Amino acid sequence: MDTHPCPLRAKFNREGAWMPIPTAQEPHMITLRKSAERGRASHGWLESAHTFSFGSYFDINHQGHGNLLVLNDGITPAIGAITHLTGRILDAKGNPVKNAVVEIWHCDQNGAYLHSGTGNADKRDKNFQGFGRFLTGKSGEYYFRTIKPVPYPGRTPHIHFAVKIKGQEKFTTQCYVKGDAGNARDGIWRSVRDEKQRDSITVDFAPIKESKIGELAAKFEIVMGFTPEA
Repeated sequence: MDTHPCPLRAKFNREGAWMPIPTAQEPHMITLRKSAERGRASHGWLESAHTFSFGSYFDINHQGHGNLLVLNDGITPAIGAITHLTGRILDAKGNPVKNAVVEIWHCDQNGAYLHSGTGNADKRDKNFQGFGRFLTGKSGEYYFRTIKPVPYPGRTPHIHFAVKIKGQEKFTTQCYVKGDAGNARDGIWRSVRDEKQRDSITVDFAPIKESKIGELAAKFEIVMGFTPEA
């Protein structure tokens, strides 16, 4: 079931900065470019402190896969609202990108990351993988089974994304939960002052009507600002 007939999409330029691309309701493209200063980005007239960087919240070595609800070969599921997170990786011409490695990571239901230096490791859900990896096929699609992200002190709910394509540097961004009250208080989300830009990274986590256990569906499509070489 496609709960997002007009998906929100984010675009990356060659330097690794994300740029929202227009949907049918967005007739204009707003380009986001990295400035020379690390950790800052330029919205043309706007300088802001959002980084959409890789971050420091995943460093435990294990094999990621598409199901974050279980850790490695475990059978006990993580706690949280089960979410089916999907999307496509497209090139600048709108063609699907094959063999793109899509990675995601976010905190568990207790606000703890899978990171050796996290300050609340004692609260970590031992069954939550915390990190996922998916290799796209010819359709460019990715799929993760995870939980709906939750807030932790200082941050609104969000999911980190990284995309790796042969011959290119890793590209990173974050997506946020549409309608979450914490967005308006989040320094990174608020730093994206243009409403269309914020909409491009704010995703609806919609209930799946057929689900008897309250599962959610979210769709986040990513368009790279270049056409990968064959």
